Formats: sequence, C-alpha cells, structure tokens
Amino acid sequence: MQRTQAVEVVRAPDLSIVEFHGRVASQTDALSACLATVRAQAAEAPQTPQFDEYTLVLEGVVEIVRDDGTVESYGPNEGFFLPKHTRVQWRWPGPCKYVPICVPAFSPQNCGREAEAEGEHAKTEESLERLRSLHPAAAAREAAPHPATPP
Repeated sequence: MQRTQAVEVVRAPDLSIVEFHGRVASQTDALSACLATVRAQAAEAPQTPQFDEYTLVLEGVVEIVRDDGTVESYGPNEGFFLPKHTRVQWRWPGPCKYVPICVPAFSPQNCGREAEAEGEHAKTEESLERLRSLHPAAAAREAAPHPATPP
C-alpha cells in the first residue's frame, strides 16, 4: 500500500487545486485525483485534453461550455464524464468544490489548454508557471522514447 501526501499544484486568487494522486503527489502517470476549490465566480480558458476526465461535484455548480456553445450545469452530488479530445470551457458561477479524476494523469503538456484564449482565467500566469515547475519529471517521462512492444 502506498501513502501519498497531498500537494497544492494550483494556487490562484479564485482557484486552488490539491493533488492527492498523480504525476506530482504520487509520481504516477496512470491517473490524477484532486480536490479543486473555487472561491468566486470564474472561468478557465478552453481546453481539449488528451485524457478522460471524471468529475464529482461536492458543493456549488460547475458549468461546462461545449464547443457548440451549449452549457451543461452540474451541482452537488452529481458527476459527469468528459471523454478525451472533447473541447470544453469550465465555468463556475460562484464558489464550489469538486473532484476531477483524469486518466491518464493530468499534466500541463496533455491538458490542451488554449493559452491564447481571450479574457481573464481562473489560473493566472503565475499559477501556471508553478504548475509547470511541479511537473518536470512528468514532462521528461512523456518526452522519453517508449520501448517498442515486442510482437
């Protein structure tokens, strides 16, 4: 059995994310499981992740804006699934807490965040730099050539 220590991977004025399992907290690429706390109305830049994402809403409301502009809202005690390669934008109309579980684990390289998106976003440039600094080993593992699978 492995015990992990939670690590705050995002610290921004309106959003904090604490990772319990993943590339930073437990050095696993298999999945990441976090607790996200949103303190005020906020939104993120659009993204097209290279991972499946399962989300459990504990408090408040999470809004997902789909590529076609439709908005789906999820409240306490609801969950939702976003298949990889699905372009979405996350919005929070007010304070909330939710648990995102990403398979494989989240990294700045595989999240597909659109850096040039207009407007203010929950993750500040400072918080993104910190996030990237916590993931160098993960980036090295992703960039390393994978051995060929024997026939």
